[in-house]
Amino acid sequence: MIGFASLLENKSEKVPLWFSSICLGALRYLPLAHARRLRVFLLRLAGVKFDGPVEIRGTQLIGIPDRLRIGAGAFINAECVFEGDGGIVIGAGSLLGPRVMILTSNHRVGTDWVDECKPVTIGEDVWIGAGAMIVPGVTIGSYAVIGAGSVVTKDVPVGARVAGVPAIAIYGKQDALLTD
Repeated sequence: MIGFASLLENKSEKVPLWFSSICLGALRYLPLAHARRLRVFLLRLAGVKFDGPVEIRGTQLIGIPDRLRIGAGAFINAECVFEGDGGIVIGAGSLLGPRVMILTSNHRVGTDWVDECKPVTIGEDVWIGAGAMIVPGVTIGSYAVIGAGSVVTKDVPVGARVAGVPAIAIYGKQDALLTD
C-alpha cells in the first residue's frame, strides 16, 4: 500500500486511480480555492501531465491518467469527462465548458469488446461549449470554437466555428469545412 507521506517524498510513485477518484469526489465539499489546488496536485500524482498552471473545476477522469496532457493556461470546467485510453492533448489556453466529454476509444459492433483507441488532440486557444462531445480520433485546430451540445465526429480546421449534431462549420473561412 502506498502511503500519502511516501507519495510526497517520492514523486515517481503514482496514486492508484481509485484513490484519486475518491479524493476528487471528496474535494467537491471543500472551499473552492483550496479544492482547485488539491485537484491539480492529485491529478499530477495520478500521472496527468501539465505544461504550466491550469484551472480545473471538478473534472472526472476515466481511463489512463498518464495519457492526458493539459497545456498552460487551460480552463477545464466542472463535470468534464476524459476517457483517455487513446491519449488526449489539450492545448495551452483552451477553454472547456461544463460537462464536455472527450472519448478516445470505441469498439466494433459484433466483436468481443475489443477496444479501438484513437487519440484526441485539441489545439491552442480552443473554446468548447458546455455539453459538447468529442469522439475518438478527432483533431481540433487552434482557435476553433465548438458550440454547446455539439458532437464533433470529424477534424476541425484552425479557426473554424462548428456546431450541431453532428458538428458542421457555421462560420469561418470559406474553405473551413470539416474534413474526413
